[in-house]
Amino acid sequence: MNELQATRYWSDEAWTAAVDRLIDRGLLDPDGTLSELGTERRQWVEGRTDALALAPYESIGEDGCNQLRQLTRPFSKAIVTGGGLPV
Repeated sequence: MNELQATRYWSDEAWTAAVDRLIDRGLLDPDGTLSELGTERRQWVEGRTDALALAPYESIGEDGCNQLRQLTRPFSKAIVTGGGLPV
């Protein structure tokens, strides 16, 4: 079981079925790595996510972003240190 599978609590059967579907769709290569199409689609999703998430940060500006980062840093450190997110 890989780390991603474990964090989603998927059974081996469900994971294998999902991987097979992604291979059939051309998003993964047979070895389970992202295909060229999978890489392109992931980049599109990441770019779209970034674009849609930008407005709140633009509205508070650079100083507001720096303040937000300072205020939330202890929380993010505690989550990672406590094992809440894989590094």
